[in-house]
Amino acid sequence: AYGNSSILQFDVKRGQLNENRYKQDISFQQKFYPGFVNIFERDGFQITLGEKDLYDTINFIYAKKPSITPQAQSPVYTVHTALVPVHGYFTIRFKADRILQNFDDKIVILRTWGSKTDVVKAENESRPDDPFGRGEWYSGKFRDFGNFQLLVDNTPPVISPIGISDNANLSRSSKIIFAVTDNMKEIKNFIARLDGKWLRFTNDKGRNFIYNFDEKCPNGNHELKVSAEDEAGNVTTRTFHFVR
Repeated sequence: AYGNSSILQFDVKRGQLNENRYKQDISFQQKFYPGFVNIFERDGFQITLGEKDLYDTINFIYAKKPSITPQAQSPVYTVHTALVPVHGYFTIRFKADRILQNFDDKIVILRTWGSKTDVVKAENESRPDDPFGRGEWYSGKFRDFGNFQLLVDNTPPVISPIGISDNANLSRSSKIIFAVTDNMKEIKNFIARLDGKWLRFTNDKGRNFIYNFDEKCPNGNHELKVSAEDEAGNVTTRTFHFVR
């Protein structure tokens, strides 16, 4: 897990949050109102909710703790609780702990709540006085509250073939399967090309991408090239030759 996904936990009683039990973890509270643009900024962190994002008035809760993740570029910010729904996408902004010296580094924002995670690519806000145009602030959009932090993600996805290897004879096979995994648990794109033409793979709502043989793959020798991209923009490509 990245950071502490249980910085704040809440009891729910009669539809209201029981916050008293966790007062020692609450850094700041502020009223947020529906029908208004709500902005909170503190400790190098900012959140902006639109006037239609909240269903009801909330006692917005915020907390900050150091991250224990080596790839972290910020502390872990607990933004209210994911038990409270948000109607639309809201914007969060981070001030990174430092301006990166390696300009090939890819930065993402990781949201966690319990066992659930969301990852989006962090948009850098350029700074005019920096020769490379890179600033200290990063932003992203989310639909759920939770625990947020900035991370460096230079690790590409892993493509694991199931039932296929290079130069395989697949004349008796009915399908090709690839298991695709990523260190951040999210895959943005999976693309397959058979002999240079796009080939449709289905996803089983898990990590596997499946192609059932049809008329798109006639008998003969073939080249299959597959690539996977994660939310940070890291790409892995693998090529297989087989006979059908």
